[in-house]
Amino acid sequence: MDNIYRILKRDFGLRDKHVMVLQALEQQEQKAEELCKVTHIPQGRVYEYLNTLVESGLVSRSHKKPYLYSVPDFKKNIVWFTKQKIDGMVKAQDELLETLKQTSSNVALINNSAMFSKTHCDIITKARIFRMIGIHRSLPFMLYPEELDDFKILRRVITSSRPTIVQSNGETTLLVYKTYMDAFKKGKSMSGIFEKDTFNRHMQLFEQAFEKQQFLAMLDSMIAKIKRYHIDLFVLDEFSAMQIDFNEKEVCLSVNYAGVTSGFHIRSRELASFFNRVFLEKMKRAENVLPLLEEKRESILINKDSGSK
Repeated sequence: MDNIYRILKRDFGLRDKHVMVLQALEQQEQKAEELCKVTHIPQGRVYEYLNTLVESGLVSRSHKKPYLYSVPDFKKNIVWFTKQKIDGMVKAQDELLETLKQTSSNVALINNSAMFSKTHCDIITKARIFRMIGIHRSLPFMLYPEELDDFKILRRVITSSRPTIVQSNGETTLLVYKTYMDAFKKGKSMSGIFEKDTFNRHMQLFEQAFEKQQFLAMLDSMIAKIKRYHIDLFVLDEFSAMQIDFNEKEVCLSVNYAGVTSGFHIRSRELASFFNRVFLEKMKRAENVLPLLEEKRESILINKDSGSK
């Protein structure tokens, strides 16, 4: 059963809290209030997870209040849920391929990180609304500190720890920094989704690389930047094999394999609209980054205070 839950989280978008609810309901049907006690999920949040599970067909809900939640046939529910997800992915893939056929004259090949970096910045510069879905292990530039020196320091820490999809020389770092800051100051709508595991791994990396006070200052800078420029950043418990950047008219699809960046830059309103729908669907299942940063900051402060006693 643990392996089934692992696959549901890895490939089908369930979060840890969804699994906790399912595990509790495997034993017996329960009311929401009872689930709160068993799972320790606050009542204000448990309905969010329950509603998602009911809508997806994994959990059944009684017709009358007070609602009772149950999993009457776990195997049947899992088969139906995964089939719906797979059918949806196949449909989305077919729609994507058909759109690519229609826009072949507007497709440019990306075959290195320098080309990707330029395309990434161009899409932001031309955008009124910019959205991105981050590739596995990639931390969005939206989350980098606002001050240039801090931006460079963080970039060096990251590039020394793993290959990056964006070119890593000083000139490109400055270009990316200026592109993002111009976009923020012009009030462009900037939002992104990336892997929660990527967020956690980078927080661990930064905590090891910086002194506590420096790490706290970096967290403060990230939090202030998100609030000041109304940046919408989310994390999701799903593997992301591709970097997807898009504005209203253009899309950049890129991968990084064995340290080599490649992909396509496609000028197509239809494709941009398609990925906007993908983004919004993912966002329904995603978790806002801001509370996670604030929680991390609070935990550092608590540990700091405990260590000084």
